[in-house]
Amino acid sequence: MRLIWIAILLLPLTVCSQSICPCHFKSFVSVGAIGGQHEIKTMTQLSGGVTYDQGMFYTGIGVGIDPYRFNSVPLFADVRINFGKKKNGFVYGNLGYNIPYDNNSEENPFAFKITDRFHGGVYTDAGIGYRLRVKGKGRLLLSAGHSYKRISNVQTTRYIWCPTCDIEKFTYRYSFNRIVAKLSLEFGK
Repeated sequence: MRLIWIAILLLPLTVCSQSICPCHFKSFVSVGAIGGQHEIKTMTQLSGGVTYDQGMFYTGIGVGIDPYRFNSVPLFADVRINFGKKKNGFVYGNLGYNIPYDNNSEENPFAFKITDRFHGGVYTDAGIGYRLRVKGKGRLLLSAGHSYKRISNVQTTRYIWCPTCDIEKFTYRYSFNRIVAKLSLEFGK
């Protein structure tokens, strides 16, 4: 698994090192809404990488803040393919890992919580969008897609009414399928 991550991180550098491929650095700043079975939340993402093949393909890495149901920081590989005469249309795909932060599970009035640990899981985000050219070098991107987030919670408890009973361990696994709508700024060639 570690080897796959290293390959993903080094892919933009290896593409740019080829003398036949003129590459350009590009970055994206995104704000969006994610919604599903739970309330709609606002997410943010930052991605940086390179374009190649006359701007047809983009490969990069990104990070975000995803507060949907449980707070997490997704780290992901970002791939985009542009299409159309002026390359205004695009499809994108992100694959990565969620790192949970600052989460607490619900309290049980009948038990003492001994440990309450959250563990990360798979993060994906894929969709389609359109690029609007604005004055200057920046571009505005509108996109919609589907996102998946997995996270787990491990708790150990002891019941109040039975202090001599064994400690119980519970593992809760959460999987969230969400719809994503994003507004992004694109910088670079």
